[in-house]
Amino acid sequence: LPDLNALHVNRGIEGTIKQFEGMRAIKNLYSSILNEVGRGEDYLVVSDPARWYERDPEFFQDFLEKRARLNLNLRLLFTRSEKASELQKFEKNYNMNVRMLPESTELFTNLIITKNKVIIHRLSEPFKAVVMDDPLVIQMHKETFEVMWNSIREN
Repeated sequence: LPDLNALHVNRGIEGTIKQFEGMRAIKNLYSSILNEVGRGEDYLVVSDPARWYERDPEFFQDFLEKRARLNLNLRLLFTRSEKASELQKFEKNYNMNVRMLPESTELFTNLIITKNKVIIHRLSEPFKAVVMDDPLVIQMHKETFEVMWNSIREN
């Protein structure tokens, strides 16, 4: 940790790492994301939507509908499942663009990248999320997402 802190201080760029624990904290985090993103901003996701959605279908359905109304540049990379196919089928209803990851991909975390944050959320117990707002970390995750996105043809 001291070495990481030294790197951070030497760069002169501020950033924090916050951890959230429990499903209630995770749901509050998701709700807060919608209050922080602006119209037309990137909202990038790498996820297993079946595992994500099943944690609380009512909450996450409401989240999808609220997020759709924000008119974001919403691009999602999903593992293949019945839920992923359903979401892809209705992607226009949710104002999103979905591409499927290779068949063999199995994810146990959800990754969200916005203009100001990178969020990594465990999809199994114990439910935890890590939120990073370091500009260099955000940039690296955006670039990694773009490489993945561009390597997958539209399905």
